[in-house]
Amino acid sequence: MVTPHSQWQLTFRSYTTLFIGAVFVLLGGGMGWFTSQSGVEFVCDRSAGECTYTSTGPLSDTQETLALADIREAELDSRRRDDSTTYSATLHTEEGSFDLSSHRSSSRSEHEQLVQDVNEFLADADQSRLELSHAAGPWLQLFLLAFVLVGLFMLLGVRNVAEVEALPGAAMLALRRRRWWQSSGHEERLNLDEIEDVDVDTRIRRRKRGRRSRTHRAVIRMRTGDEYPVFRFYSSGRGAFRQVEQIRNLLERARSQ
Repeated sequence: MVTPHSQWQLTFRSYTTLFIGAVFVLLGGGMGWFTSQSGVEFVCDRSAGECTYTSTGPLSDTQETLALADIREAELDSRRRDDSTTYSATLHTEEGSFDLSSHRSSSRSEHEQLVQDVNEFLADADQSRLELSHAAGPWLQLFLLAFVLVGLFMLLGVRNVAEVEALPGAAMLALRRRRWWQSSGHEERLNLDEIEDVDVDTRIRRRKRGRRSRTHRAVIRMRTGDEYPVFRFYSSGRGAFRQVEQIRNLLERARSQ
């Protein structure tokens, strides 16, 4: 988005970084709170012929007493979406199915171990007791915390406001970048006569299945070979192309003075 302050100044604002940052904070914080409140415990006593299933969560808790004779097996459940697979463990009984995993994850081994422990207990009559529990581990919590920290950086650390001001009297072009909550930021002054062109810098990334993604940023190119991007980051869409057109018009007017 561009805001013309005067005939010699343009202000560009990127709201994409703020939106993505807010999504990361809300997603990471929400999932972190949800997983920290969730847990599953499964205890079986062969001499009593009973098992106790307890599931705790942020919205409700469940506790069931199950007859050991009604438990059939535990099974690993896998779900594939796009290029990733997530796993969980499920307990099958005569009364229905219960989640042995407090959450799904891409780690197969932790859920596979739950399945193995239950099925081995059911098959081994000499094993008198089984105690299982599953909850979010420290690595998952750190991963979700990283989401929040990245989101906060995008909200507060990225310079998402750029000002381009022509100074015809001094034959200079001022390029300023600041964060949305700042009144001033980093400034670079470029000689108008040394500016060769304003162009779009495109980055192409190859994704899986042969697909490619293109992101762009507007760049001021100097005769010396130096480049000064309007924003340090790349973005999708036509924003960079519009910025190039507006800055070129500004330069043309400034040079004609």
